[in-house]
Amino acid sequence: MAYKDKFIAVVKCNGKVLRERKDADGEKFITLPFGAEYTLKFKNQNTQRAVVKVQIDGVDVLDDHKLVIDSNSEMELEGFMKGDAAKAAFKFIQKTQQISDHRGDRLDDGMITISFAFEKPVQTTGWTITTDPCPWRPKPWTLPWRPREITWTTSCGQTKGLASNSTVDNSGTLKDVQASNTAFCCSVVDEQSVPNADEGITVQGSDVNQAFSDVHVGPVDNYQTIVLRLRGVNETGEKIKKAVTTKTKLTCPTCGKRSRSHIKFCSGCGTNLQVAAA
Repeated sequence: MAYKDKFIAVVKCNGKVLRERKDADGEKFITLPFGAEYTLKFKNQNTQRAVVKVQIDGVDVLDDHKLVIDSNSEMELEGFMKGDAAKAAFKFIQKTQQISDHRGDRLDDGMITISFAFEKPVQTTGWTITTDPCPWRPKPWTLPWRPREITWTTSCGQTKGLASNSTVDNSGTLKDVQASNTAFCCSVVDEQSVPNADEGITVQGSDVNQAFSDVHVGPVDNYQTIVLRLRGVNETGEKIKKAVTTKTKLTCPTCGKRSRSHIKFCSGCGTNLQVAAA
């Protein structure tokens, strides 16, 4: 879970929010078993709509679109977009030597980069009259600008106004998100079939069907960035067996005492749980 300027981004696995932790060097990361599928959830706590771009392993996963999230609203992205819909789930796998030889290594492998910007408030003015020293000239005037209203019809026949969960393409056309119900798996790949490696990447997983629609958005402020790093191996080099969620209790490797996942130090012996616990 990451929070910045009234915008929240989280990684979810099997419907549960995963907790962001810190290693011995202070670097934040999220543990996830290799072979697990995950989703991304965003919450906009600002009074203005948020426009969002998403890259995973340095690749744009929105197919040149942008997500639009209404004020005080949230949405969940289920997978890689293709055209006007998300078609394949996000699947976290181990990066083997064969994968490195074929696709190469990237500096942002294992990283989820989320860029967001808030829509600028609409400035509405009344009539403007300017005086002219020549009385025979017409007075210049301007009309107040009003936001254009856009409606569209959904597949169920309902007519909507400006969308709450939407995307925008490069031409300025936005697409509304209509979430579908898709189950995601947190199963672990058989360890005997995966060579030992300490890095993971995200690939296209199981089929999903999350549809999008067009909406309009105005100018936005400067983009800000949130980075989430995924890891499938703990500090001791062991593969993660189970994702650490916000509800997961950590077991101290020194004394065995169980603590909530947000507790940094074991109350029994003082061991740093965020570093030592898997």
